[in-house]
Amino acid sequence: MAQLWKTLPEVSEESKRTAKLMEDMFLRHAQGRESLERDLRRSDEDNKALCRTVLETLKKALAMLEGETQEQSVLPAVKEAFSRLQTEVDATLDELS
Repeated sequence: MAQLWKTLPEVSEESKRTAKLMEDMFLRHAQGRESLERDLRRSDEDNKALCRTVLETLKKALAMLEGETQEQSVLPAVKEAFSRLQTEVDATLDELS
């Protein structure tokens, strides 16, 4: 776009400044969009890592609970809650992929 006005000597200085301003705005917009896309990809990766960390921590906690719980009536409810949570985390990871 900016190259066109350079080849036309009859274009006014104001038109040249306007064309240059538009070119600069377009470039800033493109750079901003690229930056936003990078941030979103990074955010998705951070979310995936967080989900995996939470899931691993819960797996360890469940294993410890299974080994230490004297109250067996609590364990089935904990296992069911963990299973539902794991399903939700897996679904979230699938959405982010």
